[in-house]
Amino acid sequence: MTKDDLLVQLRAAKNSFVLGLASVYLLAQKETHILLERGNGKLADYTIPFKQVAQSMRDPQKRKADFKNFSKFIMRAMFKDLKCFRPYGTQKKNNLL
Repeated sequence: MTKDDLLVQLRAAKNSFVLGLASVYLLAQKETHILLERGNGKLADYTIPFKQVAQSMRDPQKRKADFKNFSKFIMRAMFKDLKCFRPYGTQKKNNLL
């Protein structure tokens, strides 16, 4: 893998992490449940209504638990993405630089 390949992967991992943090911020807004009640997620031929998430956002205890779980998910995903860089960061001689 070249230095450019690694930089592309690192930027992608960083951008995904920032998007995850932005998602947490947006979900924390008071108007979130209103938007989610009307919204759907679409993937190929599948449409998934967000009503269940909207209902959870109205309940303070469920909301807190959901945020905690989602934040852990974002962190696990980030660490998983960064694992591919470990061999390059631990080499004594880095041929990529």
